[in-house]
Amino acid sequence: MPEPWAPLRAVTLDLWGTILYLRDPEGKIERRREMLLAAICSAGHACSLDQLRAGFRAAARITEAAIARDFRDVGPPGRWEGLMRELGFPPESVPFSAVEAAYEDLTLEFLPPLLDGVADAIDRLAGRYRLGLICNTGYTGGRVLRQVLERHGLARHFRVLTFSNEFGYLKPDPRIFHHTLDQLGTRPAESLHVGDIEDLDVKGARAAGLYAARYLPNGDDDGAITSEADLLFSDWADFSDLIDARQARL
Repeated sequence: MPEPWAPLRAVTLDLWGTILYLRDPEGKIERRREMLLAAICSAGHACSLDQLRAGFRAAARITEAAIARDFRDVGPPGRWEGLMRELGFPPESVPFSAVEAAYEDLTLEFLPPLLDGVADAIDRLAGRYRLGLICNTGYTGGRVLRQVLERHGLARHFRVLTFSNEFGYLKPDPRIFHHTLDQLGTRPAESLHVGDIEDLDVKGARAAGLYAARYLPNGDDDGAITSEADLLFSDWADFSDLIDARQARL
């Protein structure tokens, strides 16, 4: 039988794949490519759609390798500079301000939907715990993701919103977890992090001294998923009761 948890004061949550659907809405990627290609060509550079797509993939590989090495977030501007270098164009010839809408504001036009049941679950959790968000941002930074949460009516539930492009470090680096807990005024031993990715959310949280819960949106009916998480769940409607059960034997 699993050991009971110590009393919790704080719960932190991942964003993409835990609160918001991870997959881009239909048409978003195509629209981003159109906007980026228009900005590049307007600056006098010759670039085809195929070249843009190839450059995007190559730049992403380089960026992700650097992130895996040092856990530093370059933010959307850094990703744009990396793409320009892969295409062979001087980054300063098309400043990030010319493509910021394609990288960030496009997420508001193609608003990512909430995962099933998560809004009600967050509402319940906010009445019992100090809530924080810990998000590795990717192509859309904290400025726009705050607006996404506002539009879904969820921002008000969080006392702290930590976005990697603003903080500088990403999960699984312990610093992003500890920074968020410092802002919440809680200790790792009395905090739980919830996310969907084993290496980032589960191993990162446990390395930082937090409990970890892994969200499995597609379930694990055959028990094939292995995890170091203290708790596995696939339905947000069950989450509060599962936390209670882990603390009931105190």
